[in-house]
Amino acid sequence: MTIQPPPGPTAGYRAPSPTQPGYGQQHYPQPQYGQPGYGAPGQGPQHYPTQPLVGSYYPQFAQPRTNVLAIVTLCAAFFLPLAGIVTGHIALRQLRTSGEGGQGLAVAGLIISYVFTGIITLVILFYLLGLLLWGGFLLALLGTTATV
Repeated sequence: MTIQPPPGPTAGYRAPSPTQPGYGQQHYPQPQYGQPGYGAPGQGPQHYPTQPLVGSYYPQFAQPRTNVLAIVTLCAAFFLPLAGIVTGHIALRQLRTSGEGGQGLAVAGLIISYVFTGIITLVILFYLLGLLLWGGFLLALLGTTATV
């Protein structure tokens, strides 16, 4: 068994000519090299460095570390809001003395923790109120049927 080469182009196929653009291609004019750059009239082209020199153009500033408890506060706010409240207040106390970053994280975690704690408290209160009302309704219903 011999391997046959792939068939050539079909009879109706014609390769595009180099002067004719293909489908979806647009030809843009080529940039003219050697033109003067922007600047004051009468001045030659301005040359800018292609790569910044190390340490001269972009000063590196040490960023403060983020307080770990501030991160824990934000994470705990969604799952354990009471723990988020405790760690948030501890984180804010640490941030006052340590100079670390993360005050926004700690405050956001505290706000979310307080909101979630309020929502959970309201849900529990409505649940207990519903149980009391339903229980009173059942007692009233059973009490009236038992006497009839």
